[in-house]
Amino acid sequence: RDTHARLSMESERLRTAHSMMSKEEDVLRSTEGRLSAAAETQAVLGHELGHLVCEHSLWFSLGSIGSTLLPPLPGVGAAAERLQQEWRRAAEFSCDRAALLVTQDAAVVSEALIKLASGSTRAVDVEAYLQQAREYDEALEKSSRFVRTMQGRMLADATHPLPIRRVAELDRFARSAQFKRIL
Repeated sequence: RDTHARLSMESERLRTAHSMMSKEEDVLRSTEGRLSAAAETQAVLGHELGHLVCEHSLWFSLGSIGSTLLPPLPGVGAAAERLQQEWRRAAEFSCDRAALLVTQDAAVVSEALIKLASGSTRAVDVEAYLQQAREYDEALEKSSRFVRTMQGRMLADATHPLPIRRVAELDRFARSAQFKRIL
């Protein structure tokens, strides 16, 4: 009986991994011709494998199932959906870090992110982009509460953080003591 339960669990994990690999394969196909360096492709692979290792598809599925089981009270479903979207965006940051662990070069991961977000194949000045990220943060910090609230509402349904946020967060992590300890 115990063996049957374990085999059943392993079988389900393999199906989930296969399903995710199909999605990751589609992501990789969509990058063909858009990344100019093998290291950038390695960064994308590291990011997508981060989703697999962290079992994000399992957690996304459980979150979706869980939200359908919530009582039909006003606002409860919307709050659950908002939290799920926040978690999805946080998962992207985790996978950007996985890409950094694979390449061990924040500039390579950042360049791949920028190219994929912009659709460009041209070389990117990552330092200039990081400067824009700092200016963006400063402008947002100085903006009114209304502007910050509206920005939050505009991004509420986004499955991925803004590219400028991703590159800035990746840079912070790459400079952190935590990253240095991991290496």
